[in-house]
Amino acid sequence: MIQPDINEIRRYLGMSKTVNDPVTYRMIQECTEKLQFVIQPAHLYAYYPLTIKDDTFQFASLSFSSKSLLRNMEGCTEICVMACTLGIGVDRLIRKTELTSISEAAIMQATASAMAEAYCEHVNNMIKEETAQRNLYCRPRFSPGYGDLSLYLQKDIFSLLNLTKNLGITLSESLLMIPVKSITALIGISDTCRSFTQNQCITCNMQNTCIYRRKDNL
Repeated sequence: MIQPDINEIRRYLGMSKTVNDPVTYRMIQECTEKLQFVIQPAHLYAYYPLTIKDDTFQFASLSFSSKSLLRNMEGCTEICVMACTLGIGVDRLIRKTELTSISEAAIMQATASAMAEAYCEHVNNMIKEETAQRNLYCRPRFSPGYGDLSLYLQKDIFSLLNLTKNLGITLSESLLMIPVKSITALIGISDTCRSFTQNQCITCNMQNTCIYRRKDNL
């Protein structure tokens, strides 16, 4: 069972922390229960030696540049490429809900997104535990499309992990993942512990337009 963070759901819905809406909370609970019946969580990750020169990253057969990723992974010598999905049943349930209630569908979308994030965090913690056994440390995960890291890297990640075959995730021409509640990410690994206390929204190049920005922390 995946338990979503209620604060994440509120954020996706654009709800202020000061708003107390029992009706919405009840719908969130109902949506969570419905989603638990249809999710099919699955994940895959792999480790690769990493070379960083200036702002160019090289691992496996990939080579790309990103100044944003460099701020996150500077000093790392290994990288973990991960992918998670809640399965196609979530997409079907959301489409079905849209036919009967737009408001419920919106809450279903937000709840499913929070569940995907919670599952991704669970997998991320598994990776942290594995690396800790080797006396290594993980940097915060970083997904294609964040900062200046090109969304086109999705194609390379799909090819590298063979996600269509292994997890049943496909990639549209517009680089949208199907099932929609799927996440890919890169995690830098180093032999030194580095603290990240700054809200990443501050350095994101979409901070002025993102509707999910963590305004309460800025």
